[in-house]
Amino acid sequence: ICSAPTLSLVNLTMLSTTSPKVKLSGADVIVDPGTLTGVYSLVYQICDKLNPDHCSTASVSVAVLNPGSGLSLEAIDDAGKVVAGIGGVAVKNVLENDKLGPSFVDSTKVILSMVSSSSQQISLHGTSVLVGASIVAGTYTLVYQICELLNPTNCDQASVTITVESSSGVDSFTNPAAFNYNLTNYPNPFAYGTTIAFDLPKPGKVILKIVDITGREVASFDQLDCNQGKNFVRWETLKTQKGIYFLRMYFNDDQAVRMISIIY
Repeated sequence: ICSAPTLSLVNLTMLSTTSPKVKLSGADVIVDPGTLTGVYSLVYQICDKLNPDHCSTASVSVAVLNPGSGLSLEAIDDAGKVVAGIGGVAVKNVLENDKLGPSFVDSTKVILSMVSSSSQQISLHGTSVLVGASIVAGTYTLVYQICELLNPTNCDQASVTITVESSSGVDSFTNPAAFNYNLTNYPNPFAYGTTIAFDLPKPGKVILKIVDITGREVASFDQLDCNQGKNFVRWETLKTQKGIYFLRMYFNDDQAVRMISIIY
């Protein structure tokens, strides 16, 4: 006579799961709170305790449905401005004015993704819109999408309009947007260290600062005595996390900016 196995007669083992939030607990399949909407698969094995070589496997499909917050999700258009030849952060946080119901969006409760960009120089990095230094003057558009984390079908899209201003026709030594002192670094992207190079029209003191995309300073070279012409500064980055950063150079009342990238 065949009968349903019980835990007293068999050894029950989970072989695999498509999500760590869907797992076996005793003979029960448990789904953790906060599991995203979707269909998950768990594979288990049972073996006869008296005959351990007598085993069989099976799978369980689990459909997870989330009702979501029941609130409307609204992505609101943004706008930003940078200077051609410098670039930088056009918009610090695209979620800043987006709404979930009556409240502003909590970044931990949505999935943010870039849908399209009218230039390869413009991209989404975290919640920030970054513009590469080689961008030319013009008007560009980036489209992003936000979806509710627990209800991924609740989505909305918005556009970011980026105006890139020309720096031509301005005195290069009184306007930092017009003259970059040939500020560069090599290699870029880089790992562990890079050499910063720049030109000066006359001797003087230079300040170099490296900041992340939020504006937090991660390194600084203060009051460097530099010569007229080409100058070099070595930056070792062993304790700096990978990511996008901005190199800022200050000379007298002028400044120059360059986007740099650390990879490991």
